[in-house]
Amino acid sequence: MVRIGIILAESALNDFIQLKDIVNDKNEFTFYTYKDTSEIQALYLQSELLHDAIIINQLSTMILQRIGIKFNTPTYSYIPSETDVYKKLFNLSLTYRNIDLSTVFLDYDMITNFSPNELANEMYEQFLTIFEANIINDQWQSNFYNRILDKHIQAHKSGKATLSVTTFSNIYSQLVKANIPTELITPSRETLVQFIEKIILEVSHQKLLDNKIVVGKITSDAFNASDYHLNAGYNINLTISELHEFKRKYKQKFIIQQNANFIEILISHSELMMLSHNLKSDPVAAALNESLSFNIFVGWGIDFNIEEAHRKAHLANHEAKIQKKCSVIINNTDQFIYLNSEKQQEVVIENNPAVQKLSEQTGISALILNKLLLVINKKGSNEITSDDIATHLAITVRSANRMLNELEAKGIAHTISTKHEKQRGRPKKVFKVSI
Repeated sequence: MVRIGIILAESALNDFIQLKDIVNDKNEFTFYTYKDTSEIQALYLQSELLHDAIIINQLSTMILQRIGIKFNTPTYSYIPSETDVYKKLFNLSLTYRNIDLSTVFLDYDMITNFSPNELANEMYEQFLTIFEANIINDQWQSNFYNRILDKHIQAHKSGKATLSVTTFSNIYSQLVKANIPTELITPSRETLVQFIEKIILEVSHQKLLDNKIVVGKITSDAFNASDYHLNAGYNINLTISELHEFKRKYKQKFIIQQNANFIEILISHSELMMLSHNLKSDPVAAALNESLSFNIFVGWGIDFNIEEAHRKAHLANHEAKIQKKCSVIINNTDQFIYLNSEKQQEVVIENNPAVQKLSEQTGISALILNKLLLVINKKGSNEITSDDIATHLAITVRSANRMLNELEAKGIAHTISTKHEKQRGRPKKVFKVSI
């Protein structure tokens, strides 16, 4: 279900009754109305956390932006489309056969830069200067509609306008009472339906993304009792204390769980994306490594299944230790994202379908094959030695030899030569790898 809050002028509520045709069991609409524009800010702040999206008109958008409101909830603004405006003007030309369109005062351009004639453009330029200078003033906002109304009346009194066309339903009736020829433009049903359907589609997609589960695993040699003796428990508690301080400082909502020799974090996908600037950095790892006297490693696992998220967090943490990176992320498409602890530079290993297929055929881990591909790309050649792998992947030569022997046994690598880098010692094999 998508929950949408709609903030609009009280007089415009009837125009949105047709939205009930779109409402079904999966979607919920709540209407908030105002009489004066000075009420918009309070309505927005009290409703934004209650809904998946907020709909406001273009005027409300301008006011909220000018006073510095941050749209933490997806916020969409509506206005009659230009198609709606041109249709209205065309119909007016049929209704008022002898009318000179240059004398039509259309206030649509008071909040857009759409000027159908010189009269509208002149009024727009005059009004915009005053609008931008005074919009943050509550008293000025309260008189906003009266100011628009005055513009219409002045245009007619001066003889510049013979017909008013307004997009503000709450001044339409006042113009009619003042015996000023007036027409009202509202968003057409087609415009509103397309607008709402677009919002529902976008918000539904975002909610699906937000259903992803994120698990973070934090480890350190300092958590290992065999290495740090009686200090291990203290070091874990100290790390948890720093995590709580991080939560307080940055107003985060993640859950911290303590285990025997590691710490887990449970956080929503949207919060992780915001915290990490779309997976470009890891402020949690950076803060812990800065405040603690020992190194920590963080592995993040992202998936729609909690067990898979746990498994990926474990693999990512293991990878962080091997690569000597403070943080590694494995996302829901099995990408490995390496975050450098010093410069926070991102390195991504893409999920390669060919590598995945080769992994299934040979039984060799796709992770190992992807690592090997990374070494080949860095070196610029598919002719490599165990030293090349050890250097680029920050593992021991022995581990690199085991990797190459396994690849050779599976027919992915074969020896093409040997070389002596020193007078003594065993010769180094040069392998040609085919991935």
